[in-house]
Amino acid sequence: MPTLIATPGAPDANSYVTVEEADSYFDERLNASAWLAAAPDDKARALIQATRRLDQEEFEGVPTRPLNGTAVDQPTQALKWPRQMADTDAGWTYEDDIIPEPVKRATMELALVYLSSDSDPLADTGLEGFEQVQVGPLTVVPRHQRRAGELPENVRRLLQPVLRMSRANVRIVRG
Repeated sequence: MPTLIATPGAPDANSYVTVEEADSYFDERLNASAWLAAAPDDKARALIQATRRLDQEEFEGVPTRPLNGTAVDQPTQALKWPRQMADTDAGWTYEDDIIPEPVKRATMELALVYLSSDSDPLADTGLEGFEQVQVGPLTVVPRHQRRAGELPENVRRLLQPVLRMSRANVRIVRG
């Protein structure tokens, strides 16, 4: 079994969620048969893979400790969460020693996507931009909904409150 470590801020953490947390989450969710049918090893692998993919995103705030490989003689953390100065969509600041619920839910939902597919659903094949490609007599129909590597829309929506916004956007919070 892969060693899944979901301790917030640990230097060897590789997941934002434990298999037990995900089992509880999916026990209350419809259309989760791929998760419920998966072996514990595959569940752990899916959570680790989902965490690795989510860690490619840019989040609000800064890591609580330096990320592994960026500091000398200081305690480090392996993953981008936990973070300091990351605000909730209600204007509160997340505690700097936890993994926020939106990140946990996004991790679990992305893990389900990985388990539900026979191949990497986010892989870059070079053909993601096309609905249809035919070689002889050439037919090309562009696809405008999805590009390679993009997170599924439900995962992106879950992460929206903690993703770093572009400098052109301003977050407005009612008091």
